[in-house]
Amino acid sequence: MSEVRRGDKYCACCSVCGTLLQKSAITDTEIRCGKCNNDLVVLIENGVVTVFESHRDNAVAREKFKKRSISYGKRIPVQVEKEEVEETI
Repeated sequence: MSEVRRGDKYCACCSVCGTLLQKSAITDTEIRCGKCNNDLVVLIENGVVTVFESHRDNAVAREKFKKRSISYGKRIPVQVEKEEVEETI
């Protein structure tokens, strides 16, 4: 982990309305803006502040997750059979 002095804090502002969200030296968090109620992701590391809208919990993201999970579920038995065959060889 990088070494940061206690006094070195960076401001993270809402990327939608500009409201100050937090001051921190290092963070990896999800936060809701108190002014515009948008869900945001805040990353601060090595003096770089990144703020973007979180699209993790919306209908489109849930549908993509469902499709991806079904696809993975269909491949698991095939992968297990393939690994069992390789172990016997």
